[in-house]
Amino acid sequence: MIDSLLKGEPAGIPLRLAESLNLRFSSGVWRIESRSGSIEGRELAILIIRLFAFPQTVEQAISQAEALGVSSELHREFYGLITEMLRFGILVSAQGSTSSLSKRRGSFDGADVHVRMLNDTARTFAFREAIKATVKTGDVVLDIGSGTGVLALFAAQAGAKKVYAIERSPVMASLARKFAERNGFADRIEVIEGNSTYVEVPEKADVVIAELIGNDPLSERLLPVLMDACQRHTIESPRLIPSKLLIYAIPVEVEESHFSSLDQLQNWRSAVCNLGLRVAPEWNSDSPAPTCDTWVLPQNSGGWRELSEPQELVSLDLRSIKSDMIATRRTMRFDRDGLFNAILICFSLEVAAGIAISTIPDAAARCNHWLVRIWRSPKQFSVSKGQRIEIDYSFDRTVHSQFHVRET
Repeated sequence: MIDSLLKGEPAGIPLRLAESLNLRFSSGVWRIESRSGSIEGRELAILIIRLFAFPQTVEQAISQAEALGVSSELHREFYGLITEMLRFGILVSAQGSTSSLSKRRGSFDGADVHVRMLNDTARTFAFREAIKATVKTGDVVLDIGSGTGVLALFAAQAGAKKVYAIERSPVMASLARKFAERNGFADRIEVIEGNSTYVEVPEKADVVIAELIGNDPLSERLLPVLMDACQRHTIESPRLIPSKLLIYAIPVEVEESHFSSLDQLQNWRSAVCNLGLRVAPEWNSDSPAPTCDTWVLPQNSGGWRELSEPQELVSLDLRSIKSDMIATRRTMRFDRDGLFNAILICFSLEVAAGIAISTIPDAAARCNHWLVRIWRSPKQFSVSKGQRIEIDYSFDRTVHSQFHVRET
């Protein structure tokens, strides 16, 4: 069954989560929605979502599930849920092949996503200027997650002798080839269809372009992708575009009515307690609790009361990444009195020296397409100017960014 859903590819190939999924929780049941349909499940379904947050085979996922306490009696149900997730486009091949159902609005196969990115002229022009300043005549350039191929075209225009544009979506890879041909660069732009961590590149690159910045800045696997690329596909010290990423937190007071539709928030704790799979045995009354969050354009967040200036959570020099996991603790100081109940997460991206893009609300361009995350604290409390809290921020291979706030 899995073979047929993957158009004849073997069941041993890696799978990954599709983009643009929604998760809802009600009456003890999770509903996982894609553009092509939805399935319902309990704890095992959420475990599968966590396991395939990064590419792996079904066999690898089953081994991890067993290590987390899933008994062999549940293998049939586990396999059945994976089959359903493939049928409805929730899981897709990590090697570039997806079902026709995934070629839909809202996915990276859909034109609307790329139109939004291209219409973000602050982003597009910043990358164009960074490429012009970084790429030298005769360079070999690697463009990872090439999409429409626009950045690869900029690199060719800047004088690159060869650009390898890696794109995992067959739809977009085909479009990128046609785009290169239409603009007279088919001889210098070679589109490689597949995931950059699986494909081979004919020669070492001098420059890496990786516009893999998500709304949750690290959620598009920027760190592991860059680590792999610099180990396998580049010269010893390649030039990177972008070169630096800073993630910021802004404590905010958000009106309760904004969260009123997120009634599943109250069900998180009971869902965790009912897992029974030892997925996260460290969760207890003193540990971080999962919470619901939401996403907004930073340009539209001005009505919320910011309780401090943006405060740095993480500063990443992308030219010297040593790990794809992050765990840090920061002390945050409030600049004004208020009711603390949420944190706005935003970023500043150094594309090249002197060229930056930001989703900090006061600095974001009007055309900005990125959303900022509003993380709702499980506890709300009144704060005074000068008061401090501690924030634990982490990002790993399965659960993405996590937060824990404690009063000091």
